[in-house]
Amino acid sequence: MTKTCSNRPSRVSNRSNNSATQIVMDGLSDQFVIDVAPEEELMWGGNGVQMSQLRKLKSAQIPFDGSIDLHGMTVERAREDLWAFLAEAVKQEIRCVRVTHGKAQRKDGRTPILKSHVNTWLRQHSSVLAFASCIP
Repeated sequence: MTKTCSNRPSRVSNRSNNSATQIVMDGLSDQFVIDVAPEEELMWGGNGVQMSQLRKLKSAQIPFDGSIDLHGMTVERAREDLWAFLAEAVKQEIRCVRVTHGKAQRKDGRTPILKSHVNTWLRQHSSVLAFASCIP
């Protein structure tokens, strides 16, 4: 679960597929996805976001007014739903939302797919100022 509002870059992998390139007009790229571990805490702030605000976000001192759960979705569906959710939040002038992605400990030992994609997408979205993993 991530509250949208990790400046610690992890491994970067090229996730391009061999099929025909699909043009997506939402501005989110899947070309280079930052891989994150299942237990890795995410924290990222854009230019001008103070560390004190990130700490408040992480410790749930900033209330959220909207929530989306991406559990069990395909990457494509999660991307579409997240983009629409963030667009609606901006339209309604909601300043803080919760995005639940799960941590997906995979049986094959590979990195969590949705968590890694959400981490990358939120960094790219022009309306996202910062985000942090919530304290359970």
